[in-house]
Amino acid sequence: SDKKVDVDIVMHHSRIVAVRYNRLFEVMLSVDFDGRAVVWQIDTGLQVRAFSIGTPMQCNEVTAVEFDLSERRLLVGTAAGEVWLYNWNSGVRMNELICDSMAEITCVKNMDQGGKASNVKRIVATGWSKVVYVWKDPPDLLRQPAYRKLDTGYNLDIVSMCWLEEENLLAVGQVDGSMIMWQTVGGWRRTLRKRVSG
Repeated sequence: SDKKVDVDIVMHHSRIVAVRYNRLFEVMLSVDFDGRAVVWQIDTGLQVRAFSIGTPMQCNEVTAVEFDLSERRLLVGTAAGEVWLYNWNSGVRMNELICDSMAEITCVKNMDQGGKASNVKRIVATGWSKVVYVWKDPPDLLRQPAYRKLDTGYNLDIVSMCWLEEENLLAVGQVDGSMIMWQTVGGWRRTLRKRVSG
């Protein structure tokens, strides 16, 4: 029998930072700048649940959101340079990934370093700090320091990031229109800096 569950409708009151589809649970997740996360059924458009990212004592200005590879955790970056892992199904924060910068995080990703066969997973985040932070996944500690920082060699904000699994490449785009790539197998070797002319 279908049991009707009443859910209080939660509205976004600030700009939406991300809308992500979860293939595993077949739901949509929307997250706003103030840290409100709402889970939606895609077939009906009904709200399933909502939760808050952050705490009243912290900066809750969410600037980057992505599901992890298992689609069971939510990676969150903030305007204060914080990176958190959430169980998005329960709304519980699981880990804080430590950056040594308070600069805004613009991108977070989870990746298989070396491809699916290697089973070496990493979490990467970047932004206005002008470096890429890399953490082991899963984290060993509740407050996990980065195990590596990738320096671009240029003092430019990073505004986008892409993981190319088949090529084992991590690429970032900088505010001046340039792109930098790292080969992730056999170390993190920077392979290219390309200025895209317009």
